[in-house]
Amino acid sequence: MTALYRSGVLIIIAFLLAALTHVSAILLVPSLTPIDSWTKLAKLGDVGTFALVTTTDGVSDLVPRNDPMTIIAICRYDLDDSGPVRISGRLNLPYWGFFAHDRRGMVYYAINNRAFGERPLSLRVMTGDDVVRFRADLPEDAEQELLVASPDARGFVLIRALVPFPGSRLRVEAELKQLECRSGQ
Repeated sequence: MTALYRSGVLIIIAFLLAALTHVSAILLVPSLTPIDSWTKLAKLGDVGTFALVTTTDGVSDLVPRNDPMTIIAICRYDLDDSGPVRISGRLNLPYWGFFAHDRRGMVYYAINNRAFGERPLSLRVMTGDDVVRFRADLPEDAEQELLVASPDARGFVLIRALVPFPGSRLRVEAELKQLECRSGQ
């Protein structure tokens, strides 16, 4: 009976150790991967500039499963290197959505044109501490700006715009190209 008891205990211990190893591996792999979304998007260009990601077939290695009737503008930022980032421009489009992502690609803030209203797009992405300092000394020209606190120093903003009909693709691209993503503001 004691040999059978020891065997059962050893099997349970082995099972628990295997389960712990498996769960640990699943939880640690994302943080140990050297290439995150922010790094992958470096193909698009420099930090602090918008780049368009357009696909007509919905396939892109940077933005998988993209709707072919949308155009995406992406701007990477690094708050440690350049300080707060100001996103501005006027989008006269039937639909656009703004999404702020951390460096791993997780969305931490989103808004669309219906919630933002008719005013020009004007917002700042900054650290939580910078938001507090900025609100304390709010410049007059920044009263209508939306302040977005980033959980990480590195991340990216993505604006997805609807192409209402095929003939309007160039107009939507032109609207997105005029957007500004300026650092150090």
